[in-house]
Amino acid sequence: LAFGYSMGECSSMWYALGIWEAGESKEFKESPIFKNKYAGRLETLAKHWGISTTEAQAQWKSYILLTPLEEVQSKIDQYEKVFISFINTNAEVIISGMKDNCLALINELDCKSVEVPFQNIIHHDFCRLEEGGLLKMHDFKLQNFKEDKNLEKTPSSSAKKYLPDFYSSISQSKIPLASKAIAENSVDVCCQTVNFPKIVETVYEEGARIFIEVGANATCTNWIKTNLKDKAHLALSINQKGKSDQQAISELLAQLISHGVITDYSFLQNEADTKKT
Repeated sequence: LAFGYSMGECSSMWYALGIWEAGESKEFKESPIFKNKYAGRLETLAKHWGISTTEAQAQWKSYILLTPLEEVQSKIDQYEKVFISFINTNAEVIISGMKDNCLALINELDCKSVEVPFQNIIHHDFCRLEEGGLLKMHDFKLQNFKEDKNLEKTPSSSAKKYLPDFYSSISQSKIPLASKAIAENSVDVCCQTVNFPKIVETVYEEGARIFIEVGANATCTNWIKTNLKDKAHLALSINQKGKSDQQAISELLAQLISHGVITDYSFLQNEADTKKT
């Protein structure tokens, strides 16, 4: 199984697992959406709120809150232009919106909070103002696939052996391996709150027990451990803060070997022999 967090679901997992060609990034690089519409000048927010881009940049803030999700949900509707952007765990959420109202909510909740040190308006319904551009950004030819009679995508024999099922945090089900379906799911992700505990629970129910994060600093790994704290699982990361990649990957492989996931580790000996020569 494969799933992602935020842009990890929209793009990173498709590149990392060879579904999209790594060189196919022109649309991302040239699109103004993540330069000045969703970030930078916050042009989309300015248009939606009917204010200048200068005002939009001054007013929009995001904060990490360390408090029960239920408490945030019970009070947030009282505050205009304040939204839940990310649910990382049931006790860690990120809110975004009008600065003064966000601070007022935090004051009422009387909880620990940290201001997010950058501006981005992704994961809100008004992001659909850029739906056409988002679809274009995420609509790529799939690699190692061929068209069948129904215009669906089927993996080539070489790719099929290693191909995981990709799960959507929106539908909580498998994403069809077709360019249009992937693009539409990515748009939906950009326009809705990220609910990480929900997708973790979904893939757990589908049988996932060992989780390997390919992102930086083991952030999602720690959230997975929190979200599944009372359930049998193993969450690992190939990158850990304070450790070299070589050390982190060696430790990851050791744990996979100890859990019987890797039963043939002759490749490690082959690598060692190569270095000796």
